[in-house]
Amino acid sequence: MIRKVNPQLGIRLKELRTKKKWSLRRVADMIGVNYSYLYSIEEGEHVPSDEVLSKILKVYSLSQSEKFDIFNLAHLSQEYTEVLENINKDDFIKSATSFYRHVKKQKNEK
Repeated sequence: MIRKVNPQLGIRLKELRTKKKWSLRRVADMIGVNYSYLYSIEEGEHVPSDEVLSKILKVYSLSQSEKFDIFNLAHLSQEYTEVLENINKDDFIKSATSFYRHVKKQKNEK
């Protein structure tokens, strides 16, 4: 299965960086990755590993709650990608209902 990124993850990471007025190169140097890789994460082209995501979040000095929210953005897209890929356009209503029930069940189990 191809891992797809939640576009909101990149948007949120870019907001954090620009709020601090840091360049891509600066953050990339701080976490030990190539700036073009960091750019591709912010643009929604790549899903960062948990290790890279942890390093990114560490440099921004976020609260536990903020870190948790961003990890959820990263993993939500991975967890439900397979379900989304299986949606049949001709049977969208049925598939969407099934997806909704799956998400609701997951939420209730927590």
